[in-house]
Amino acid sequence: MEETAWIRSATRILNLKRDSNDSGTIIMAAGENRSLESLLNFDYNLTETMESLDTMEFNIFDFRTKTKNRELTSLTSLLLHKHSLYSGLHIPINKFLVFMDKITSGYNRNAAKYHHDTHAADVCQTLYYFIINGNWITLAKMDNIDICSMILAA
Repeated sequence: MEETAWIRSATRILNLKRDSNDSGTIIMAAGENRSLESLLNFDYNLTETMESLDTMEFNIFDFRTKTKNRELTSLTSLLLHKHSLYSGLHIPINKFLVFMDKITSGYNRNAAKYHHDTHAADVCQTLYYFIINGNWITLAKMDNIDICSMILAA
């Protein structure tokens, strides 16, 4: 199964020793929005959305509507893309999208009134707000694996 192979690959990467000279910085992607935009079939202003990801003005319910109820997959994908984590961690984008859609499908909106995929995306974006605005990347010397782990754990 594709997801299993991706998880094995990610586990191998996580088990690699980190370079002792690693500065902990994450290089922001520039000009990469088009390819992910087409993969996720966005029909709204992606640049505006990317700029609002690290603000408290980000509205998860508007984002849910804009992404046609794919807010968790879309948000995590945008965050990984924004920090060049697909290339930095050798994550195949198409497999990641399938992986996140599988996670999303595990949420049962009928069983849980609040803890569902929209809540997960909201928690993820809020955590991202604090990572960026609290300067956690520099303070904690976060590297690509750290930030990817936090995004997925949220």
